[in-house]
Amino acid sequence: MKSVYLFLYVVLAASPCLLMSQTGSLAADHYRNAQRAFDDDRYDDGLNALQLSLSADVSFRTRVSYLGAKIYDQKMLSCVSIADCYDAFLEKAGYYVDHGSDDKKRSEISALIRFWEKSENDVWESFQSQRTITAYETYLSSNILKSHKHIGIADTRLRKWMVQVVTESAEARDFFKMEAMYTKFTARYPGDSATKRLRHIIKESYFADAVSKGGSGDDMGMDQRFDKFISYSDSYAADWERAGSFRCDLYKQRAFPLLNSKKEYDLEKAEENLASARKYCGQDENLQYAIKKCKRRLRRFSRPDRSHFQFLTDDECPVGVTMGNINTRGLGYYMFGRLNKHMWNGTIYEVDDNGNSLWDSISWSGRSRRANGEFGLGFTRRIIFPVWFQAGVIVGYYALQEKVYYYYEGEPEAQGTEWAKNTDHSSWKVGLDLGLLFDFKGFNVKAGLKFPDFSDPVVTWGIGFSF
Repeated sequence: MKSVYLFLYVVLAASPCLLMSQTGSLAADHYRNAQRAFDDDRYDDGLNALQLSLSADVSFRTRVSYLGAKIYDQKMLSCVSIADCYDAFLEKAGYYVDHGSDDKKRSEISALIRFWEKSENDVWESFQSQRTITAYETYLSSNILKSHKHIGIADTRLRKWMVQVVTESAEARDFFKMEAMYTKFTARYPGDSATKRLRHIIKESYFADAVSKGGSGDDMGMDQRFDKFISYSDSYAADWERAGSFRCDLYKQRAFPLLNSKKEYDLEKAEENLASARKYCGQDENLQYAIKKCKRRLRRFSRPDRSHFQFLTDDECPVGVTMGNINTRGLGYYMFGRLNKHMWNGTIYEVDDNGNSLWDSISWSGRSRRANGEFGLGFTRRIIFPVWFQAGVIVGYYALQEKVYYYYEGEPEAQGTEWAKNTDHSSWKVGLDLGLLFDFKGFNVKAGLKFPDFSDPVVTWGIGFSF
């Protein structure tokens, strides 16, 4: 019995020593793990292992504090952004406070932490007090003192406000601001969950504006808005059909009330809108019937394009002809030629104002005549039935012929008379031809002015027929 008590006494006496030995071994293992993590640049794993080592054995405090300081030094050296460096500094300072042995040193470090935290808060307050997107963008992009906590807040607010600006701009149809903010949002938050919703909002804003422009008659603006509407579509076929259906109905609403008009202009507008509707309506029986009706009434109440021929006259060129076309729509053309009878009576003799000629001398009889000939080309354009406007260019030759007495040397009497062209008053000229043509079911007349050399207007007349 005594031997049993002796054995129990020995075991109980040795138990604390064994327990202390096991605890120390566990703390050492964690410490070695921390060293290996530090060597492999796994700083967070190293810090966790140090915490386990200290929890296992408080006598490891000195070694833990030393290795922990080295790990935090490396974290600070390896940081990239200001925020990472700032957080690493606070972690190291906090570590010294928790594990340092010098009460005074811990107090100084605590004061330093409070100073830096206040400085960072002051920076944050200076930006967030502005409450603008630009301020938060500047805060996030600038190389300034900031923490990850405030970076998260700024980023959350920036995202929210960007979404709000896109939405409000879409409602106000401020497309420039909307597009700019949406582009900035997608660049900053690629793949964000709000992107799909914003695309839908932008798409509907463009559709509403296209409808508005179509209703006001701005077809070019409507087409541009529908193009943007389709560009933001996530369901191309359905949205294309939706835009096409609206345009089909719009063009039919414009055209149908004009089909019973007797005015050519109204029927032309109806034809134009029906042609546009045809692009979007597909096989619409009502539309096909309206197109046939419109063409039939246009033939009835409008004139087809016609050709015309006229005899022309004016004081300078009594004989002339013109031919061309008079189109109901668009430009036509005409060409013409005019002359007087003296163009047929040409002369081979020439004189000038100084009396120079091929004869020895000349004298003036006082008789003269003009020999004029001109041709030209121009365009016609209908003003309102039955009046067409004509404008063209004239190229003409205008000569002065004078009757002269000619003499030979040694002969006092004139040897004869001849018509001679005065070269000082004969030349080619370019001018302008203007006129109004009135066409009455095959018979037409013209009244106008011509401007040889773009001066001295001359009244012109014409009469002819169209076919």
